Amino acid sequence: MNKRVLTYFKEYSAIFSFVNCSVNNTQIENVDENLNWQFIFTESRRLGMLTLVYNAIQQLPDQYRPTQQIMNAFSKENSRLIIVDTNQLIELQKLENAFEENGIDMLPLKGAYLKQMYQSTFYRYMGDIDTFVKLEDFKRANPVLEKLGYVLEDDTGKDWEYFKKPYIFLEQHHSIIEEEMHTVNAYYKNIWQRCSLKQGTSHIYKMNLEDIYIYLIVHAVHHFEYSGIAPRIFLDFYVFMEHNKGNLDLEYVDKILGEFGYLEFSKKALAVAYRWFSKDGIGIDKDNGLDLFIAGCGDFGTLENNVGIRSANMTENGKKPSRVKFILKQAFPHTQVITQEFPVLKKAPVLLPFIWVAYVVKKAVKSPTVNYYKEINSETVSYYKDIIRQIGLENRKDK
Repeated sequence: MNKRVLTYFKEYSAIFSFVNCSVNNTQIENVDENLNWQFIFTESRRLGMLTLVYNAIQQLPDQYRPTQQIMNAFSKENSRLIIVDTNQLIELQKLENAFEENGIDMLPLKGAYLKQMYQSTFYRYMGDIDTFVKLEDFKRANPVLEKLGYVLEDDTGKDWEYFKKPYIFLEQHHSIIEEEMHTVNAYYKNIWQRCSLKQGTSHIYKMNLEDIYIYLIVHAVHHFEYSGIAPRIFLDFYVFMEHNKGNLDLEYVDKILGEFGYLEFSKKALAVAYRWFSKDGIGIDKDNGLDLFIAGCGDFGTLENNVGIRSANMTENGKKPSRVKFILKQAFPHTQVITQEFPVLKKAPVLLPFIWVAYVVKKAVKSPTVNYYKEINSETVSYYKDIIRQIGLENRKDK
């Protein structure tokens, strides 16, 4: 399960060391002269950490740098990412101005906040712009977005996904928490009441620091349950805590996370974040199974993890895992899950039997996860149960 990370362990270790140096404004002391620089380039780009890696590589003495061809590839991709970052921030400002002018309340989410906490905004990769708008304002917001050049591409049930040429993606949420996360949903139903207005605006809101951190934890748990947690999420934890040191009400945060059953996860996630990315951190440990798992999650996790984690959650301790049970759960989830994928059911529930046939074919027969069904066995379930325990999610309440 961690063959790729073990095979390229030197390269992964170097990537996270370079990131550490860029975030903490330090220089790397020792560089292995036999690194696979092509892999470092490709993987740091996939991990969403290329700008940080490139910054550190530029500080290296000439004898330790990769070939000029690799440096040129880094430079070209770094420039592209800076352009994307600049345009995303310009677009976010346009969105805020347009919503303000039209009297529509809007709350930017995730990367829009976190970018500002990094030394340079382009250090924090952001795949799309995420905003939160009240459900009752969704239809009113659509023509505003269309006027700005956004085209609606999908309705996922909890957000509308827009695209604006050439490369701006927008996810406009009317629900920021997945419905199955029951213990968390009640807390975030009142999020607007705990937000404050951005200075100089009447409709653009921001979360308080405590809610931002709690949301980062909740979002990370969702990622883990879906397919694992990307290393850059742990980098976000480190940057957030360092940037807001002394200003965060940790007693309140721990109280709320404890109510969710996420407190142990928060503590263990921060331990990993500081072990990897703090000035005194030792970096990724080859003998630590959790480290290897996280490094292997890539940018958004893997299908292998998706099947493994879900099968582990479905299997009681001491029981033999059932592929049949997994496939049935895959094909016949709760109706809410079907509705998220086929929003038309909200208006026409009578279509459910027909849509269910299509869903079964899609999820149980044609889904890419089919290739991993054969991996559901006692050894695999035991491995993922141990990862769940190590990351502190064994006792989460909305499992």
